[in-house]
Amino acid sequence: MTYEPGLPNFDLEALATLRSGAPGLDLYLSVPHASLVFTNAGGAFRAQYRYDVEVRDERGQARTHSVSFVDSLRLPTYAATRTFRPVVREERLAVDPGTYVVVATLTDEETDKTVERRQRVTVPVPVGAPAISRVALAIKRPGEAFEPQVALNTPTGFDSLRATIELYNTTPTTSVQLQLERLRSDTTVARPAYWLAYGRSSLEFRGVDFSGAPADTIQVTTRPVEQAALALSVEINLPPLEPGVYRIHLTARDSSGTEPFAEQTREFAVRQADFPRLTELGDLIAALTYLTSERELTFIQEGETAGERRRRFDGFWGTLFNDRRVASGIVRLYYERVEEANLLFTTHKEGWRTDRGMVYVLLGPPAFVETMPTDERWHYQVGGSNTLSTFVFERASYYEGVLRPAFENWVLQRSNAYEPIWRRAIRNWREGTVL
Repeated sequence: MTYEPGLPNFDLEALATLRSGAPGLDLYLSVPHASLVFTNAGGAFRAQYRYDVEVRDERGQARTHSVSFVDSLRLPTYAATRTFRPVVREERLAVDPGTYVVVATLTDEETDKTVERRQRVTVPVPVGAPAISRVALAIKRPGEAFEPQVALNTPTGFDSLRATIELYNTTPTTSVQLQLERLRSDTTVARPAYWLAYGRSSLEFRGVDFSGAPADTIQVTTRPVEQAALALSVEINLPPLEPGVYRIHLTARDSSGTEPFAEQTREFAVRQADFPRLTELGDLIAALTYLTSERELTFIQEGETAGERRRRFDGFWGTLFNDRRVASGIVRLYYERVEEANLLFTTHKEGWRTDRGMVYVLLGPPAFVETMPTDERWHYQVGGSNTLSTFVFERASYYEGVLRPAFENWVLQRSNAYEPIWRRAIRNWREGTVL
């Protein structure tokens, strides 16, 4: 659970599709610029990385297919290397029908550090019955063409977001309906570790309400196919979206039947364009909640203008430290932890707002972690001694009976026994003695 600079990060998506009647996997591998290590080469900045992809049997053991390739990325400025804009690689593998585990690894050739992603996927038999593929997303940024949106988090500010599916063995009476919903999700900042626990039926514990009524239905679009085809692609554009958690529910039906013959869902989140960084003053102020009293935070937030709020924000840090160098170092460390929490723990809400993010920001990375099916245990060495303190995070989705939802929520088992540790951690931050 330690953020490691220089360790690459990427997203994997494997979609089962037909091409000219032959089944296969469309692979999308998406790596953010800031995840790679760049070197200065001839006035530009260059990164080189390698993908190794294996398709294994459904138990993830015997290898059936493999492919490797090296990519490079050249950017004109250092600032461009620090963005989270992804570069996407697309590959297709022809495979027989069946259930597989796709294992992809990304190696940064500059550091030789490697990270792995896995996805389970079923390639159906291309029979004559009508069927649909999983929903794919593509994003169009201003002045650019569409490109696959692989990551779970979609940035705001796009020109268009497009959902695409493939229909197989259609008839002239086949139609597709897309319903876009905004789901009810928890957006609150985590409570201190010694406060009362969340009730298991609460939204704070569940994270996202997948089974209840949505917060809002944003769009309903019905698209008639009007032709018979072995394979046909259908694209539907989505409207501009505010930050939040969304679900696409797509159904395909034939006019001769009352029930859909196939349906697919896809959840995704929309985040601020600069995420996981905090660049807006309001976000910087909100993240102070772990160090401030309620009165201090309210005073900063209630400044009538942005300039006044900025003065109060700077004034808060200025009242804690007389030495500008100490203040600068503590502020930098604090917001580095906040950004790292966003990178490590973001689910339905920003990582710093989650229980794991809160503990990480205040206490730093744990000494060691035990991960189990139902919980995760973080062990800390307290006060520079050999005494260990353990924080237990429950996997909330386990109690929902859903083992791997799109957005998992890990909830801290709170206890008033944590209060001395908690208050000491806050005092260390405010006195500039945090390690």
